[in-house]
Amino acid sequence: MNIKRTVLCLLTLLALLPGLVRSTDPGARAVLAPEAEPPLAERWEAEEARPLPAPLPEEAQRLSPDGAALLAEETTGRSGALAWEELTALDLAVERNWARQFTYDAFYEEAPSVTEPYAPGALTGDYLRTALAWLNYCRYAARLPGATLVSGWNELAQYGAVLLAATEELTAAPTRPSDMEQSFYALARSATGSSNLSRRQDTVADPVLSSLEGCLRDRTYPDALGNRRNLLNPLESMRVGFGQAHSGRGYNFILTRTFDPANMDRSYVDYDYVAWPAAGVFPTELLNTYDAWSVTLNPTLYRAPNRDRLTVTITREKDGAQWVLNKESGGAYSDFQNRAPFLVVNQENFGVNNCISFHPGVWGKSFTGTYTRYAVEIAGLERLNQETGAYEDYTLAYQVQFVNADQVELPARAVTVWSGAGGAVSVSSLGAVANQEPEPSETEKQVLRVTAGSRVHLALTPEEGYVPLVLVKGEAQQAVNGTVTLERVTEDAEVTVLFCRTGEDGAAEVSDGALKYVYDDGALRISGAADPEARETLTIPETSLGLPVTAGDAPVFASAGEDAVRVLNLSGGAMDQTLAAAWYQGDRFLGCDLVTLAAADRTLSWAEVAGPAEGWDSVRFFYVGSGDYVPLIPMTSENDIS
Repeated sequence: MNIKRTVLCLLTLLALLPGLVRSTDPGARAVLAPEAEPPLAERWEAEEARPLPAPLPEEAQRLSPDGAALLAEETTGRSGALAWEELTALDLAVERNWARQFTYDAFYEEAPSVTEPYAPGALTGDYLRTALAWLNYCRYAARLPGATLVSGWNELAQYGAVLLAATEELTAAPTRPSDMEQSFYALARSATGSSNLSRRQDTVADPVLSSLEGCLRDRTYPDALGNRRNLLNPLESMRVGFGQAHSGRGYNFILTRTFDPANMDRSYVDYDYVAWPAAGVFPTELLNTYDAWSVTLNPTLYRAPNRDRLTVTITREKDGAQWVLNKESGGAYSDFQNRAPFLVVNQENFGVNNCISFHPGVWGKSFTGTYTRYAVEIAGLERLNQETGAYEDYTLAYQVQFVNADQVELPARAVTVWSGAGGAVSVSSLGAVANQEPEPSETEKQVLRVTAGSRVHLALTPEEGYVPLVLVKGEAQQAVNGTVTLERVTEDAEVTVLFCRTGEDGAAEVSDGALKYVYDDGALRISGAADPEARETLTIPETSLGLPVTAGDAPVFASAGEDAVRVLNLSGGAMDQTLAAAWYQGDRFLGCDLVTLAAADRTLSWAEVAGPAEGWDSVRFFYVGSGDYVPLIPMTSENDIS
């Protein structure tokens, strides 16, 4: 088997000095100065949002790279979403590996016009997903759920980018060009007033990615950090939109829309505070010694902090160096500019209010090498005692350990792809492990070893009259442009690819000798060769457990036995008395059997249901009919059904 390997080229961009331009517009949102060009050490590409991270393999021990325990006993709170498991250096490296494995070929699907006649244009889907993943990697580092793209916001952001590029004004309220229609301007203004704004020289290879990194650093607004706080808003389901347009005079203007003023989302995760850098392990590449640190307190738990009462103490573990910031420390932008000690409280509603930003002025050491571990203590806070309802004096304490994700060894995972006749499958990944051992020469089997977190692409080429059906853990996967992508491969995986011959009715089917798979309108049905009258045993693949199965014309159901998988004939019994009961643990099918309703009152108690001894949490009942399963009320282990 020939395995197509692709090597991701890392782009090193020229680091430009941060600008010190501040908007004089009192109504402007936070914006990033055009000269603020922090370096991009890597090229980041991305994908759409994901839910809270799944647990990683055993390698992800809760230890620092040198083996020391990650968090000290002095820690009093958790940064970010409280539902998350504590992250490790391996977790960050896996997420980073995944985020890097996206590419784009062009900025624009349709180029915008920044002169009359004005046109918003459109960014390519790949470029938008690239920007989203870079943002979501950063939100992951902050222990926050990923954002999702909103197509309407992308379109609106394009209007805003055209307006900025046309006027070359980096403000939330740019003037309307005399030849721009009022309707176009109104859409553009609604975008500029609800977005982070940036501009980048056209020599920057990845303008939106560079803009996001600059907004998170937010060096031009360290006293408010509005750009950072907008991007790290602790919402359960944050939405974003991206726009970009070139002025024709050497600059790209970029918008990241982060909220809708007419429909503000207030559905927050359960959190205590959001810190940047976050408590625990944190990627060195996302913060350097010039960037302000910040803690945004949950307003439902903390009283608005009073700067005059605060004392922020930062201690470096390696050499014991300590910095104490209080009301005597600088609080003006000029203090930060002059690298003097800096402490500010900001109550503006950028994402969430209650933001404390601070910087000791001069660190003296970088956050790399052995100077990677810092303790932070913020005294003088008032936190709600939820039992008494009173606010009490409180000191927030946490530790930060900077890690270099490049130095974390990623474990390898094997992706095995089985395929049959009727087409070809090409398997590839940007995370493919180099110098792989050749696998046995089997036409139906391909094995690709990849680093944990990789995306694996299956390019499907069916022969004429066939359609591909891809099964992963029994679930049919949808192909997009002839490709199925496995996201975040963190464990060994097996994939079955069946090329199904299409019939006259459009349904596709294929047989592997024992079973016949029928794929029609997004639904999968499996037919077996067992004789339902004889109740012969039919072995069902592990990936097909829980799927409806038919043997001949009679309905049956796949059930896991001790030694094998067996098929039950569910066609017997009166329609109004016999039910099929399927036991589940979450969404995982455990097994099924027949149950009979009492003829008198048509009720069913748990004493009459002989399910698995343990491990299940719900049972789903189906009428026994001629091939159809009609779901009844789901039944939990705590209730009877009637």
